[in-house]
Order: sequence, then C-alpha cells, then structure tokens
Amino acid sequence: AMAQLLKLVAPGMMRAARALLGRLHPDFDDVVQQSLIALVQAMPTFRMECSPQHFANSIVTRFALASRRREAKRDE
Repeated sequence: AMAQLLKLVAPGMMRAARALLGRLHPDFDDVVQQSLIALVQAMPTFRMECSPQHFANSIVTRFALASRRREAKRDE
C-alpha cells in the first residue's frame, strides 16, 4: 500500500519541489528524498482531511522552503 501511495504522489512532489527550487537547485534531489521519507513517517498521523497529494505537497513545500532559507544564510 505504501509503495502504491509513493508511486501516486511522488511525481506531484517532484513538480512542487521543482516549482519552488528549480530543477538545477543543488538540493533538489535531497529535498525530494527527505520529503518522501517524511511522508512515510507522517502517514500514521494523516487524518484524511485533505487528499494524499495535498498532504505530500505540504511536506515537500516545508522542506523546499527550509532549503531555500539555508541557502540564503550560506550566501550572506
């Protein structure tokens, strides 16, 4: 069941990360991978108040924004 869920939501998560970071961002792959791991870990708390894709995209958005903040601090 988890493998099917990941196959279903992973492409959308990659699109969301690409939209926030750009395909060439050095942390793109790491952000997606960390987000997939976080999604698997968060599934027990998923309350079906939104679609699984929306839940997954909210996770990848948090990781992508955190990556952008870290990159901004490195550039200072």
